[in-house]
Amino acid sequence: MKTSLLTTAPVLLTLILLALILLTILTPPAYSQVDRTIYLVRHAEKQNDGSKDPTLTAIGKQRAGNLSQILKDKNIVAIYSSDYNRTRQTAGPLAKRLGLNVVLYNPGKLKKFAAQLLNSQGNLLVVGHSNTTPNLASLLGGESFGEIEHLEYDRVYQLSFQAEQIKTKLLRSEPVQLKSLELK
Repeated sequence: MKTSLLTTAPVLLTLILLALILLTILTPPAYSQVDRTIYLVRHAEKQNDGSKDPTLTAIGKQRAGNLSQILKDKNIVAIYSSDYNRTRQTAGPLAKRLGLNVVLYNPGKLKKFAAQLLNSQGNLLVVGHSNTTPNLASLLGGESFGEIEHLEYDRVYQLSFQAEQIKTKLLRSEPVQLKSLELK
C-alpha cells in the first residue's frame, strides 16, 4: 500500500506545528531568566577612632557575618573590596565561607571598575563606601536610591542582569543586635 506525499504532508506539518507550540508553551520567556546578579554594599559599622583606616566595631563584625549568611547561597564567584580595613573586614566572612580571595579595586576609578564588572561573568559582591556604592549602582545601569546617610549601614543593592535589562532592588540587611554591649 502506497501513501502519497500529498496525504502525509498535512500530517507531518500538523505534528511539527504542535511540537513548536508545545516548545513555546514549555519554554519560559527570556525576561524571566536572570543571567547574573551583582550585590553592592557599604562596609559595616566602623570604629570611630579618628584614624583614616579604622576597623569594624563589634556590631560591624556581626553585620559582616550576617551578610555572609544572607549571600552564602547566591552563587557568588568573586568578591571585590576597596583597600581599607573596614571594607576588607566586611567582605572577609563571605570570602572565607566560599573559599574566595577578596579582589581589591580602586574606588577612585569607578567608571573603569564598572566597565570591568559589566564585562565579567557570574554573581559578584562589591564592598564599598557611602559615597561610592550608589554611584557604582548608577554606573552599572541600576538605580542609586539616593545618598547613603552617614550612619546607614544596612543597604544591599541587588542588580539583576536579565535579557539586556537591569533591575535594581534595594534590600536591607537584618538589624544587628549584640547579646551584651558594654559601653565604656
